[in-house]
Amino acid sequence: MQVANSFGVEPQRPTLPHIMVKPKIQGPQQSNKMDNYAITKQTPNSSGQGSTGVGPAEPSLGAIMAAISDLKSILEPKLDTVALDVSLLCTDLQRMADMMSMAESDIQTLWLTSKSVEEQVQTLTAQLATMAARLEDQEGHTRRNNIRVVGVLEGAEGASVNLFLEDLILKTLCPKRLSNFLSAERAHRVPILPLRLGAPPRTITARIFNHRDRDAILQAARTHSDLHYKKAVIRFFPDYILQIQKQRRSFVEVKVLRSKELKYMMLFPVKF
Repeated sequence: MQVANSFGVEPQRPTLPHIMVKPKIQGPQQSNKMDNYAITKQTPNSSGQGSTGVGPAEPSLGAIMAAISDLKSILEPKLDTVALDVSLLCTDLQRMADMMSMAESDIQTLWLTSKSVEEQVQTLTAQLATMAARLEDQEGHTRRNNIRVVGVLEGAEGASVNLFLEDLILKTLCPKRLSNFLSAERAHRVPILPLRLGAPPRTITARIFNHRDRDAILQAARTHSDLHYKKAVIRFFPDYILQIQKQRRSFVEVKVLRSKELKYMMLFPVKF
């Protein structure tokens, strides 16, 4: 039966009591997950609103089995996915382990090969240095009879450099201890092609037939500090290879001792 109040508003219907299962709040002392359920009973109060009463109750076996079944149905796909991911990770890790083993083997092989190559390079370097030293010695021996004349004006030699050089040596140096037959086997200017206008005259390189004549010419040139030919200063030098010239050039600072009248000597063999 419905009764309206003075305002014509129908009052609320009374709420029938019913039972509802809701989870309890977990606490640090709870260890059993099945204790998380309690029975809640709502009863109407005098104002028409329901009041809540909470009391512990044991869940039924069917509810437990249903919850387990639902949890299993939720977790099984996820576990399958996790198992598949773990299997793929294991496969990748195994592949990486195999690749690391192959890389270590290759690195070991390369290290052994590089060590062998390094030893071969050292051996070849030593052999090359020995061969270079022998080649320099052979080249130096081929130049033992050579002399270099610096300062002779261009064109002064005429048509024959050999005859000009023989005449120049006899007239300017007048060296003693010459053989009866002074002969310049080969003589030419270095470089072969003429230089530009205004450049200093090219050097004359000549090979003397007798090495004693070559030594006498250089000895006479050392005693004559000032030699001229057609008002041009000329000088005679031995024809050393480039490496020997560099070594002798590095010894120039020691020669300053001569100007200070200080005596010095070099022990054999001399090494620069």
